[in-house]
Order: sequence, then structure tokens, then C-alpha cells
Amino acid sequence: METNMKTKVASDKLGVNPTTVQRWIREFDLHCDVNEKGHYLISASVFHALEEIQRQLQQGFTKKEVVLPTEQENKNKAGEDTISKETPTMIETSVFEERFAQVMATVDQLEKKVNQKADEVVEYQVLNHRQEMDHMSEVLTKLEERMDRIEEALTERPKNVVSIEEPKLKKQAPKKRLASLFSF
Repeated sequence: METNMKTKVASDKLGVNPTTVQRWIREFDLHCDVNEKGHYLISASVFHALEEIQRQLQQGFTKKEVVLPTEQENKNKAGEDTISKETPTMIETSVFEERFAQVMATVDQLEKKVNQKADEVVEYQVLNHRQEMDHMSEVLTKLEERMDRIEEALTERPKNVVSIEEPKLKKQAPKKRLASLFSF
């Protein structure tokens, strides 16, 4: 690979339009030398960055999601391929621990919010149940009072009320009755 290539050569190698290469250089703020006519002179490290952009876009990433390798990684891959393409990129332990701590802090905050919401829901339900119980207690008290009044009314009988019953007829012997019919 030559030291600096023109846009047309880079676009041919990538299999894209030269304007696409120019757009990627501008959008991803890649540093390229410019010749006297204003054309880009693409270095090997910038070409590697263009390859990475193309690879990620083909995988379905949006332009905002594309992550470019560092300039040092571009130079390593452009010159000596010290890192195999199959080897995953390692991050430092301190960076990992810091990110992990941030994630855990976020999880803790979310857990606190969920617990707070659950507590609020339970509190609301308890207050509603308490109001229902108070209302039922009032209704029960009124029913008890009414039952007491009804029982008092039923157990109190006026003392001056005389029982009205039909007078009992004296039974007369059958002979006397017959005789009374015919007697003058």
C-alpha cells in the first residue's frame, strides 16, 4: 500500500463512490493531507479508519453508533498488524471498574425508585382500605343502634292495653237448650 493515495484509489479499494469517501472523511473528522488542487491524500491509517467505518455501516450500525479505532491502532494496522483481527480489544481494568461502578450506581438508583414507587402504591392501597374499613365500621354501628331500638320496641308492651278476646259462651246441656227453645 502506498503512503498516500488519492480519493479515487481509496474508493476503488473500498468499492464505494469517491463522494462517499469524501463524506466519511468530513463526517468522521478524519485528518487527511490535501494536495495543491485540494484533493485528499489518504494515508494508510486513514484508509484503515475508512475500512472500519464501512465494516460497521455494513453491519447495520448508524453513523452515530460507529466507533473508530484510535489513531495508534490505525497506524499499527496500517503498518505492522500487531493485533489480530480476531482478538477482541481489551480495556484497562480501571476503566472497566469505573464503568461497572457507574452501571451499578445506576442500577441502585433504579432499584430505589422502584422500591419507592412500590411503597407509594402500598401506602395508597392501605389508605383506601382504611377508609373503606372506617365507612363499614360506621355503617355497622348505625345498624347495631337500629337493631337495639327495634328490640326495645318489641320487648316493651304497654301495661294498660287490655286483651280483646271473644267472650266464652257457656255451654248448656243439650236438653236445656232444646227446652229453652220451646219454652214460653
